[in-house]
Amino acid sequence: KSLNCSLNNRAKMSIEKELRLGNLVNCQKNDGSGLMIVQVQVLSASYKIGGIGKAVGIPLTEDWLLKFGFERPQFAYNFNEPDWRIFKISGGFCVGEKDGKFAWYNEADDDYHSKYYPIFLHVHHLQNFYYAYTQKELEIKNPSPTEANEG
Repeated sequence: KSLNCSLNNRAKMSIEKELRLGNLVNCQKNDGSGLMIVQVQVLSASYKIGGIGKAVGIPLTEDWLLKFGFERPQFAYNFNEPDWRIFKISGGFCVGEKDGKFAWYNEADDDYHSKYYPIFLHVHHLQNFYYAYTQKELEIKNPSPTEANEG
């Protein structure tokens, strides 16, 4: 199937240098009925994804963290940062969430020096940072996290 994925000028400028093979992005369906998720397999100078079309970032949400295998926080907050919720994945990599914004959480030996940076706006930002930090791909482990984590 051919997809018609367009970018507005702002997104076009930022996503061009951000994508790498394996990233997940959104593409507009040809019939205009909505977006579909595509994995980057080929990059070209025209921002096309494997000859399919152009792409836009997928907004990062708690649901995406759960799909990647992050655990829901056991506590609703960090002791010294009461507004942040901490999601952990095997290997000790953590993401903090506050008011719908997500950031890498670097837990220091003393909680007073823990840091939240950089802010991840899209799924591919998290994928790229995770790869740079761990030298491993962040893979979907739970395609339907909502059902699996209920109860």
